[in-house]
Amino acid sequence: MRTIHTIVPAVVLVLAACTPKPPIDADMNHGGSTTTVSDNSTTISLAYMDKGVKPQDDFFMFANGTWCKENPVPASESRWGSFNELEQRNKAVLTDILKAAGSNASTKGSQDQLLGDYFKSYIDMEKRNKLSATPLKMRLEAIKNIKSREDIAKIVAEQHKVGINSLFGFGVGQDLKDVNKNISYIGQGGLGLPNRDYYFQENKQRERDAYLIYIRDLFKLTGDLEDVAAKKADRVFQFEKRLADSMMAPAQLRVPEKTYNKYGFKAAKSLFKSFDFETYLSLVGSQSFDTVIVSQPAYLKQVNELIGELPMEDWINYLMFKSMNHYAGMLDDMWVNTKFRFYQGVLSGKSELKPITERAIDEITGSPIGELLGKAFVQVSYSEN
Repeated sequence: MRTIHTIVPAVVLVLAACTPKPPIDADMNHGGSTTTVSDNSTTISLAYMDKGVKPQDDFFMFANGTWCKENPVPASESRWGSFNELEQRNKAVLTDILKAAGSNASTKGSQDQLLGDYFKSYIDMEKRNKLSATPLKMRLEAIKNIKSREDIAKIVAEQHKVGINSLFGFGVGQDLKDVNKNISYIGQGGLGLPNRDYYFQENKQRERDAYLIYIRDLFKLTGDLEDVAAKKADRVFQFEKRLADSMMAPAQLRVPEKTYNKYGFKAAKSLFKSFDFETYLSLVGSQSFDTVIVSQPAYLKQVNELIGELPMEDWINYLMFKSMNHYAGMLDDMWVNTKFRFYQGVLSGKSELKPITERAIDEITGSPIGELLGKAFVQVSYSEN
């Protein structure tokens, strides 16, 4: 029996992220606790260690080297660790739940009907390939047919109602300065790259080039010729770059005092008076309110300027791309693979799609019926006792 002080918890935690890429820092406070282990302990497996590596040379590989060698990162993942293994076990349970729900004759609107129909529809690639982009055409036609700047608010509202990330973010959440209340928030949003820095930093040129190709390819999939699609892609990128220019950088977003700016409704509306905010609110079903937190006032001013400055053609291209980008992963194989190459390939380093059942689970988890899947998982996995 031997006692290892302080550093053992770090050995355990680092096992959760074994990846060939630089490890991601995590804010973890291990305190001054001690952990007692023996060679027969089930809490820490000493077999995971690579004692051929000197801890002073590479502590990560000293602690995890053998585990990493025996558990290479799958082609469908960008990192791999013990938490990923746990996720795989959970997804096996969720897959069984969804298959069972899909095979049941359930009442319309019931948990099984909603989960089962969504799952069956998602994994039916034969039907998806036959339909191609047909389910998207109606939305794209509505955007093509907007006639005035007043219509922009209507399209953005319709996109926000189905989860499309366009122009800005709006929602209701807990008031950060009064936890007993909820309050409306509005702030920056609507980019296709991870954050504003990707549009300006020199070391992100590879990602910018690939993003332009991705936007072009989506327009080509709607039937545009390559030169037309390339011009639209450039205009969409420049549009987003204008949005990004007034956004807060990631480091600034981590300072709560900078993003908590309380405005009266009229004062907030005046920041982007070119946007029909009242029509937007009525369409998204928001209740009336007299106070809103404007996370980035400068950003709303920029949106106001763009509505007045940019030609309607630029707005149409941007809003069309937002819809195409959102639904690309739910259409046929060509759309799915095009989106995968950029978001999972270029940005995440993956070389292979996850199995379609796993993609269906990821999609459902992030959808309005995600809580139903969580409820079903608890019902199956835990007893009342």
